[in-house]
Amino acid sequence: MAPSSKLPTTEQLLKYAPLALLAFGALAWLVTLGGVSALQAECGVGGAAADCRPKTGLSWWSLWWQAFLLLAVAGTVAAGVRSARVPAAVLVGLNGLLSILLADRHLSDPVRSVTRYSIASGASTTTDGRYDACAAGFIMTAMVNLLLVSLLTLDFAEVKEAGKDLKLPEMPKMPQLPKKAASSPAKAGAAAAEV
Repeated sequence: MAPSSKLPTTEQLLKYAPLALLAFGALAWLVTLGGVSALQAECGVGGAAADCRPKTGLSWWSLWWQAFLLLAVAGTVAAGVRSARVPAAVLVGLNGLLSILLADRHLSDPVRSVTRYSIASGASTTTDGRYDACAAGFIMTAMVNLLLVSLLTLDFAEVKEAGKDLKLPEMPKMPQLPKKAASSPAKAGAAAAEV
């Protein structure tokens, strides 16, 4: 089997890397949606909506803001609008940091460990999968966002062009220290005797 002569170039691969990363971002968004929805369902069973706000309020905001960002970045990249890449990268980076904080919140929630009772085994303490799903989704979202920031702010054509004329600066020559006439004690004594 002969190798294909139509392999994509590095520039072509890097041009579409943000779009591939956006596809992974959509998967991360779906995992996060499942986790936040499961936490919201827990609050709806026995508690009031106000009890649920500290647990999922910021998570919902971040989740829908991420959906907007994914669509906006996809449109920006697909349309080739370079002037919107840096502002989009800033907003994506901020939501990436928020995702890290929310992942930590859901991993360190004291309610995360629950005690379940069963007739066969008695009491056993396990972690609640709803918190784990929520944290996993936010961790995936943070990874996608931080990689998107890198890809959006790097203009590969300018980097390649700038590297052509790159020359290292010449180092300045260090001034020479004056040499001492007498470098040993014996010569110093002889030099003093001559004076």
